[in-house]
Amino acid sequence: MKTPFFNPPATCQIPNLAGKWEALFGKKRDGVFVEVGAYDGESFSNTSFLADVGWTGLYIEPIAEYAQKCRERHARNENVRVAEVAISNKPGQQQIHLGGTLTTLSGEQVADYDEIGWAKGIHQGEKRFIDVQTLDATLRNNEISTGFDLLVIDVEGFEREVLEGFAVEEFMPTVIVAELEDDHADFRNNERVTEAARYIRGRLARAGYVEYYRDVINTIFVLASKYQNLPKEIRYFEPLLTVGIPTRNGAKTIERALASVAAQTYRSFTVAISDNNSTDDTSNFIQTYLTRFPDAKMIRQRETLAAYDNFKAASVGCKTKYFVYLADDDFWEPDYLERCVSALEADESLTSAFTQYRVYYHYAERYDHIIMHSDSASDDKVERVLVRARDMAPCAFYGVHRTEPFIKAIQQVGIFDFSDVAITIRLAVEGKLKNLPFDLYRSGVSDEARLTRNSLDGGRIKYLPFAFYLIRFSLANFPLPQALRLIPKLLSALRVVERSHKAARAKPSAPPDYASLPTREQIEQHRLNA
Repeated sequence: MKTPFFNPPATCQIPNLAGKWEALFGKKRDGVFVEVGAYDGESFSNTSFLADVGWTGLYIEPIAEYAQKCRERHARNENVRVAEVAISNKPGQQQIHLGGTLTTLSGEQVADYDEIGWAKGIHQGEKRFIDVQTLDATLRNNEISTGFDLLVIDVEGFEREVLEGFAVEEFMPTVIVAELEDDHADFRNNERVTEAARYIRGRLARAGYVEYYRDVINTIFVLASKYQNLPKEIRYFEPLLTVGIPTRNGAKTIERALASVAAQTYRSFTVAISDNNSTDDTSNFIQTYLTRFPDAKMIRQRETLAAYDNFKAASVGCKTKYFVYLADDDFWEPDYLERCVSALEADESLTSAFTQYRVYYHYAERYDHIIMHSDSASDDKVERVLVRARDMAPCAFYGVHRTEPFIKAIQQVGIFDFSDVAITIRLAVEGKLKNLPFDLYRSGVSDEARLTRNSLDGGRIKYLPFAFYLIRFSLANFPLPQALRLIPKLLSALRVVERSHKAARAKPSAPPDYASLPTREQIEQHRLNA
């Protein structure tokens, strides 16, 4: 694995920025950058790591306390200066709205933020009058020469005004990064935001810039005349794992799921999300998190698919060594992927690895007790199949799997009740399933109605299609004498489950006593003690 020359902070929003900068600038130590809207010089920064390797940098930050933090962050970088001024299209004084990293000169932007769930309440009405200059004047005052390497503009909805006060055709920086959110789910229908983005993209195109990279937050523009051919960004690793997230109308729970992916200690993964034509705010949460995952892709279904087909859509084209599904109402503890992948890497006989888990009631914010299923770790594949049939653990479907046998199983198993169990049984033919003794998986229940076991079509569970599958599966994967001995045992295991379900319908149990169940704090303490 190639070692990156640059080391962006963990909060950097542009995926693989180290690879992009090395492609565009090489291993340069004497470059020059300017960042407008520096904040503290580290959080979400696209430049702090350039200063660390010797670049000359000008940070422009109008808020005194933020500017001081920036100076402290770069105290050892002798080529860094901090200009305590705001940038606009004309000099004078303007009112600035404080809101941490969302501080802005745009009152309209603040009003828009107050209508967005993830930003609502960040601005508490604190305002100041501050000095403003044009970018041209600030660059000249700080002796920044024309043709410098990198300009970053991140001023929360005031990017157009910054560019209006900048003679781009005179200074011609090689690369410009601008925060443009005209593709962002929260702003793409906002005429003020989209018009400003059109202006900036058009202005830079006329000056000879081309788009090198674009996501829902940032666009990287490159001066085309500086490169005969635009270099491809450098890849330092190919991910070993794909996280497939199928969702439909998951706005109530998907943020927790995505946050748990972002918090994983294991990092060699990419993410594929299939949004099944959601009609709520699901896509907004997805867009917020996409930039945190290298090479993440989102598939927006235009027509509503069957749930099983949407699951399959999230795995299409997977080329990584491992694959794992995460339902939009489930989530992981931070070391879930690390534990599972480590087990698979250590034992080639495993096709799948899973952990202990707890049901989590989203509506009550309570966890149920630990559930642990059996390993199917015998060298005898008949025994492995029987274990999976007798211990029907649908959650094992959400373990980490070797991609080839897992995708093969998905393609071979049709849509019927117990299809997730059928897939784990199919995997048992290919190898072993290890259930690890760690409390790391959370199986979410979004509302009490989900406590009732229903068929895929919402009616009563249908057992016959699964029974027919078990017969066909046995005949296809084992010699006839062995299959004839296996089939009655598999059907007997299914009848045990059917009787259990019928007994539960005849005498429905009361909902859990949520007050008696552990809270998040108690779970954390349990994990620490363990």
